[in-house]
Amino acid sequence: SQERPPATRMDKTPVRKLCHDLSGPLTSILINCEMLLEEDCPPETRRRAETILAEAMQMNRLLRESRVDEAA
Repeated sequence: SQERPPATRMDKTPVRKLCHDLSGPLTSILINCEMLLEEDCPPETRRRAETILAEAMQMNRLLRESRVDEAA
């Protein structure tokens, strides 16, 4: 397995900024999907909202992991 070179402080700044910039809109997507799923909606709309929610949760997990990796 090939080791990655150590990241410098300058390398981390764009990642930190990207995580911060994505965090707000992603939170909005998560909240709105959850609110939509609390409503009585047609099955196809519910399926699409569930898909969006699942994908947004995956993105949120990846953002959290990148923050942990960056702090290490």
